[in-house]
Amino acid sequence: MDAAGELAPRLLEGEKCYAGLDLSSSIDITALGMVFPRPNGEFASIVKFWMPQEKLKIKVKRDLVPYDVWAEQGYITLTPGAVVDYGTVLKDIVALKETYNIREIVLDRWNASHMATLLEGEGFTVVMFGQGFRSMSEPTKNLLSLILANKFKHGNNPVLNWMAGNVAVMEDASGNIKPDKQKSKKRIDGIVACVMGLARAVGSTIKPKESIYKTRGLEML
Repeated sequence: MDAAGELAPRLLEGEKCYAGLDLSSSIDITALGMVFPRPNGEFASIVKFWMPQEKLKIKVKRDLVPYDVWAEQGYITLTPGAVVDYGTVLKDIVALKETYNIREIVLDRWNASHMATLLEGEGFTVVMFGQGFRSMSEPTKNLLSLILANKFKHGNNPVLNWMAGNVAVMEDASGNIKPDKQKSKKRIDGIVACVMGLARAVGSTIKPKESIYKTRGLEML
């Protein structure tokens, strides 16, 4: 990913962010992409990953991917058991709230109602987000544009770099696009999480237009 950029997470402490949470399958990787609006139209991200401890060796052999190395380096959190422990995911997200100003957590509206309830119980604002072209096209295009302009920084996260290289994009007849998990050669969960977080982060930077009556006064013609 060309827009990796150097990023010191401590510089983002206390800053507002919008986090996309891609729960994926319980036996695969779950990803949280925290997207931070920055000056000059730039965005920064911190991405967290979780996967089940008992599947680690199998997945390293099957996928030929150094998940074990990334786990040792702190880029992936291993949860106990053969499936992703969402209790651990929830606990870790709650802990992140102590460091970062998480304004919203964005979830796929399909099959995430239980996690949404748990997050709301912890005081988070939860936004349910569709995975179709209507919801995903604009933020996907925005992410691609930001990467090309070197305005999306993620601190050279090796897991996210790998996932960026896996992405296949689906396009409809109207030119709308979105990441395609089925056609992507390997995991892309972190990219999907960033797309969802970016959708809300971009929206937060757009100021509503003021009425001309407030700015110019009421003119009688």
